Amino acid sequence: MSSDLKAYEVLGVKPGVSNSELKAAHRDLAKVWHPDRFLHDPRLQTKAQEKLKEINQAYEQLLSGKTPRPVPPPQESRIKKQFDRITRFSR
Repeated sequence: MSSDLKAYEVLGVKPGVSNSELKAAHRDLAKVWHPDRFLHDPRLQTKAQEKLKEINQAYEQLLSGKTPRPVPPPQESRIKKQFDRITRFSR
């Protein structure tokens, strides 16, 4: 798997996701994997540190623009396609 797709997979999002969705996914994962949640178990705390580092790297990679982020088609073209499909059957 390419590192581009891995970054999306680590954050649990699909290519083409908006910046706000990307930020929300990062924030949610950072809360779940924050090492301070595992103070009672040093082994788990170490694993959480590694996981959070991986999450942060994926997020930075996607934000930096090094990974191409496909842009979804404009809303207008989707509506036109739906309209064309509907009108095709009504003739």
